[in-house]
Amino acid sequence: MRVTVTANKPGTAHGDIFVAPFSADQMVGQTGALVNDGSGDPVWFRPLPSTNLQNADFRVFAHHGYYPDEKEFTLTRRGTALFIASKPVPMDLTPYGGPKNGAIENSEIQEVDLATGRLLYSWNALDHIDPADSEEAASSASSSGGVWGAFHINSVDEGPDGRLLISARNMWAIYNVTKKSGKIRYQIGGKKSDFTFGPNAGFYWQHDARFQPGNRISMFDDGCCDLPDGAPEQRSHGLILNLDFRSHKATAVKTYYHQPPLESPTQGNTQALSNGNEFIGWGLPEQMDRHALLPTECGGTVRRRAQRRPRLLERLDADRSMADTRRIRPPFPVGRRQTRPTVRIQSQHD
Repeated sequence: MRVTVTANKPGTAHGDIFVAPFSADQMVGQTGALVNDGSGDPVWFRPLPSTNLQNADFRVFAHHGYYPDEKEFTLTRRGTALFIASKPVPMDLTPYGGPKNGAIENSEIQEVDLATGRLLYSWNALDHIDPADSEEAASSASSSGGVWGAFHINSVDEGPDGRLLISARNMWAIYNVTKKSGKIRYQIGGKKSDFTFGPNAGFYWQHDARFQPGNRISMFDDGCCDLPDGAPEQRSHGLILNLDFRSHKATAVKTYYHQPPLESPTQGNTQALSNGNEFIGWGLPEQMDRHALLPTECGGTVRRRAQRRPRLLERLDADRSMADTRRIRPPFPVGRRQTRPTVRIQSQHD
């Protein structure tokens, strides 16, 4: 895959960039796991044997008849894996405007012990979220094999106090969940939001909700779209919100827009870096007819006014046929080989 660095300015965080490109339509080059350095040169690449495959090599088994979902898979320091698992659950969808013999694509948050595969924790979306609040029409099941994607759970983050932050794209909502009891403490966005929103704080079809220090959360606000041909609610951007629990109001602390503006109907992420910058994966913008937009590292602050631009520090572009759910910057965990290398290169001086 050809990668071109279109901006690289002082203040950019050090380290390589990990992407997991797969084919969005017609394949160009190879799919696989790719690590690039700051100049766009490949450091490591593991190709996949087929263009129909994605980088989702799970070594754990989901429970309750669910299958692991590539949208989230986190290895914890306590020797467990926290991930999203999904399956269609047969259901009469006529109360929601869908087919009688339909199904709802349900999701569970599961945590398993890596050593034994034992299920340690599960949280079922259908037990806690009303599908009637979905922004995805149940009638869409008629064109998707009878399955209604009411929730589209696409990220889960664990806070230091044992709480979970769960993003449901098709609900336009993020849920703060008490892990022990499974109860939703509060909902941000959606039809039953516990918070009102200040200027530029509202979000739609979001991805990658993460805890930030204090009472802040971050996400990638796709702002677009009810697939396959829905109109965008707003431009895609990185977003950091502050939650005021006294007034129950969410305000935009920082917004990161791309220039020219983009509308990404799928994917995207906003990653906080140790140097104070944010690393934005722009998803799969519809405007990029030739090139997919790989990550942008942004510094500076945009407070409440979308007209002010963040400071662009680094941007990479790649072939448009490629897509990946998230793009991340280090720190990466250090891996050590379990076998001896087959080739060794040694410098020799005369």
